[in-house]
Amino acid sequence: MSVVQDEGSVDNPLTGNDETFGLQSNLPKSPSGILVPGVNIGGATIVRQLAAGGMGRVFEAQQHAPSRKVAVKFLKGHGNGFTRRLLEHEAALLARVKHANIADVYTVGVYESQGCKYQWIMMELVEDACSLTQYADRNNLSLEQRVHLALHAVSAMTAAHAKGIIHLDIKSSNILVGSDGVVKVIDFGIGRILTEKMSGQKGPAGWVRGTPASMSPEQWAGLDELIDARSDIYGMGLLFAELFLSQSVWNGVGRRVFEDLEGRELEWCCAGQHAVSRGASKDLCSVILQCTRQSLERRFSTMREVERELTRWIIGQPVLCRQPNLVEFFCRLIVRNKAVSCFLLLFAITVISAVCAVGWFAYTARVSQQKAVIAAETARGTLADSLLWQAFSAERDHHMQMVQDLLSQRKDVLATFADRVPPRVVKSNSLAIRILLSRLDDSRSFWRSSREPMTAVAVADEGGVALASGEDGRVVVCLLKAGHIDRLQTFQYETGSRPWAAAISDTGRVAIIGCDDGLIHVLDTEEGKAIGVCSGHAGPVYGLVMLPSGKQFISSGRDGRLREWNIQNQAQSTVLTSFETSVYGLDQSPDGIWIAAGLRDGSVRLWNKDTGQEERLSGHQGRVFGVDFSDDGKHLASASEDQTVRVWEVKNLIEHACFHHPVRVNAVRFCGNGRVASAAGDQLLRIWNVYGKNQVRTLNGHNGAIWSLAATGKTGLFTGS
Repeated sequence: MSVVQDEGSVDNPLTGNDETFGLQSNLPKSPSGILVPGVNIGGATIVRQLAAGGMGRVFEAQQHAPSRKVAVKFLKGHGNGFTRRLLEHEAALLARVKHANIADVYTVGVYESQGCKYQWIMMELVEDACSLTQYADRNNLSLEQRVHLALHAVSAMTAAHAKGIIHLDIKSSNILVGSDGVVKVIDFGIGRILTEKMSGQKGPAGWVRGTPASMSPEQWAGLDELIDARSDIYGMGLLFAELFLSQSVWNGVGRRVFEDLEGRELEWCCAGQHAVSRGASKDLCSVILQCTRQSLERRFSTMREVERELTRWIIGQPVLCRQPNLVEFFCRLIVRNKAVSCFLLLFAITVISAVCAVGWFAYTARVSQQKAVIAAETARGTLADSLLWQAFSAERDHHMQMVQDLLSQRKDVLATFADRVPPRVVKSNSLAIRILLSRLDDSRSFWRSSREPMTAVAVADEGGVALASGEDGRVVVCLLKAGHIDRLQTFQYETGSRPWAAAISDTGRVAIIGCDDGLIHVLDTEEGKAIGVCSGHAGPVYGLVMLPSGKQFISSGRDGRLREWNIQNQAQSTVLTSFETSVYGLDQSPDGIWIAAGLRDGSVRLWNKDTGQEERLSGHQGRVFGVDFSDDGKHLASASEDQTVRVWEVKNLIEHACFHHPVRVNAVRFCGNGRVASAAGDQLLRIWNVYGKNQVRTLNGHNGAIWSLAATGKTGLFTGS
């Protein structure tokens, strides 16, 4: 709104000191002496006149209830419809938003005197107020302090925009600063809601909506359909220019189009007035230029973006509307972190000095060091060859343990070469060493079939009987005596199909063989004949467990079913439970409560025979080929295609240990207190410490993949390959 002196309009550049209320004290008194100090206008008593403007006058008043100082604005005219609507409109707008930096409106009313009605609006009084620019100049504020003041005004307008309210008359005189330094945005008289059209608030002839010097291009052109929050951003940009630039410079560029200015001109003005860095000056000018673009599309889209940019400037970060070059970016980073930068510089100097000193000493010692390395490598190579020849000599004398010790020592010597083994040294993968290793055998005794590999084995500890079945279906019964394997020549039986699983009673009298054709052969080892054949599985039988009574057994296979059989009545079986995929490994806990099953999907299932409860142990990433309970039933071991053996705590159903292998693991068995054995496809039998979670020993002997594994006694093992 314009401000008058002696009822005459004042037209100062952009924001003169005479443009709004609250800034002068030498203004004329109200006409006809009606609105004078002491007058009760209804709810408040006038104290003094604060300001007069082209649209009305503002008085300081004392509100009756609650008792407080307030500002009361009277509009020109005597209660005409336009005046009333204007006041009601401003009150309605400010009632929508509450913010610490927006002057509150308390109420509106009408004062009647001498037959005339005077519309008024009562609002928060900003004591000892002056305009934003006046406050900055009077207190000689630095540029950073001025930006802080502007940020409060931007925050207020951000809150107003969030409620859909635009001001449309942003200028220095409409942003007051009280004696307490608090910024207050006032005079929303010509503001409106974003969705509102100007046609609903047309005033009398000659009435101008806004201050021409602070109007945006779209306001000046009367393009109501283009007016939105970006119009306030334009006015805020003009306010920034007036606040941040020196008065002499502002008087020179205030009426020019900012887009036509050289960036260097504004940067020099900011930097010269308040002594900020060149980069900070460029950033602030970029914000001003972005706010005052002639085109709506090129301005900031929201006041919140302006608030974000000023906040970044205050904390020393580059604004987003201007991309600094690489040098400027690092300079700012150093300025923001001076202590860290000094420390890093000192550290870099120290490191460079140390590197130079170390490099010099290293260079002087390198020649002699290289000579020493060559001599040491020659000596180690000679030692490795000597150990190898000694190993061959020990092998000829059948001292296998000595051979292993010598080869182990040679391996340690070769490890010191890393990847620089001299060409004349015999490599570990040479034919001579492979032949030597193939002659090593850790087994106490062995029996070799002249036919196919042995795919399933079982041992009866009490009877000292072992059962082995080959890939061709031939079944062999052996007697285990003092660690030796003696095959029973009188026992001959062939299943006619490839066996996958075998089990035998504790006495060794009854044996069962599960085959690829889904049949289970029940054998009498003493008579050397079949007792019967059980059929019921729809596919290969992969798992067999002989129950302690020796009269029943449990089977599993590709069809995912667990069946319990009676040896005396092979024609009938009971389906205990079913799984959704193939079951490979199978075992029963020593107390007979749990049945463990290793499945194709990589899980291990525990099924309670008493309650039917099922638990799932997850961890394997491939098929689980074998499972085995420890003698005390506290642990369960599982072997998988994913090249691991995992040991589980049965009580807590959690993984206790995981042992990794280079190839798939086909079988697993507990062998003694805290020990578990694994049979893998790399021909090796490994012994692991369950509690120590480490490998104890590697046993050689087989020349092919180990398919099956059984325990003999507490510490013995019986393998098939």
